[in-house]
Amino acid sequence: MHVAVVGAGAFGGWIAYQLLQQGAKVTLFDHWGPGHARASSGGETRLIRGTYGNDEVYTRLVAEAFAEWEGFQKRSGQQVYFPTGSLWLFSKSDDGYARSAMPLLQAQGLSLEEWSIAETRQRYPQVYLGDVQSVFWEKEAGYLMARKACQVVKEEIVKGGGQFQMEQALPGRIEGAGLTGLKLASGGRFHADAYVFACGPWMPKLFPALLGDLITISRQEIHYFGLPPLSKDYQSPNFPIWVDMGERVMYGVSDYDGRGFKVADDTREDPFDPSTADREVSAKKLQQIRSYLGYRFPALKNAPMTEARVCQYSNSPNGHFLLDQHPEADNLFLAGAGCGHGFKLGPSVGRLMAERIMNNTPTPREFQLESLLSAGIQSNQFEH
Repeated sequence: MHVAVVGAGAFGGWIAYQLLQQGAKVTLFDHWGPGHARASSGGETRLIRGTYGNDEVYTRLVAEAFAEWEGFQKRSGQQVYFPTGSLWLFSKSDDGYARSAMPLLQAQGLSLEEWSIAETRQRYPQVYLGDVQSVFWEKEAGYLMARKACQVVKEEIVKGGGQFQMEQALPGRIEGAGLTGLKLASGGRFHADAYVFACGPWMPKLFPALLGDLITISRQEIHYFGLPPLSKDYQSPNFPIWVDMGERVMYGVSDYDGRGFKVADDTREDPFDPSTADREVSAKKLQQIRSYLGYRFPALKNAPMTEARVCQYSNSPNGHFLLDQHPEADNLFLAGAGCGHGFKLGPSVGRLMAERIMNNTPTPREFQLESLLSAGIQSNQFEH
């Protein structure tokens, strides 16, 4: 079977990779290249963590993804997963999210343990814990090199016999319960046996009738801050990734390779057009981030911002991914709505979609189109 995959981000790249492992002929398309600046899979880092509350499906998929990332590193000879551990801080919100995850993680061979405030303060005195009610430590968590990982996945696809084309590919007509082919921006058509669109924030525009009101795109800002001279207290691997479950869900990555201390707000921001919108950070958001940074990490109160970028989340109504067949075309498959937490699950998403395409194995109910259509309200990513 020849499968054309459009989009070389975390979902599309891994779908193409897993299809290749299952014996398919694969052609991967991306109009600006894997991990490009406007992609949801662009930028330097993403968190990888197994804590998903009491959700057995995600916990199992993350456990699988941990193993896949480690195996991929060995095969490619490129390190993209850095296990730093993760601090989970609970101040204003109920820590039941972490407590309910503990037995599920243990069943998958992963760990999550509760630390006392005193123990946490002793281990990481650089964190202000005055308002924190409970702390959990996830040993296997860490960060992934996002842009680099997308590029390495593409390289491994080509080494394995797949094809990559830097080309804008659009869906052709649907006729007789099938997609007739791809329309290429350079002119001409491309034909395969099956087609996968994994185009992140561009999915609603590519399939407006089906996804225009289902997947929303929100603007998100990421900020990096410089460290005090000679300080190693906030550098990887001396400091872990962290998730702060307070009035707003904040998260970040310790400084690595001199990139700066990363801080991000998980709150969904304004609607965003990934093709035409400027990516300038706002003074208001920077002020919010600075205020939080100085509160939670006092030594960084006056740290200079060294870098910032605007990216986007592709949000579904229930915070779940869309991994399913197009309802009007037997040979057309859709993979999207990463909802801000999809990158780490790329290997698992790739396997699920490869099995759906090659063996007609249904994806989990949560990821099917019917489930997203029936969902009522948009949820925060950490509810899933």
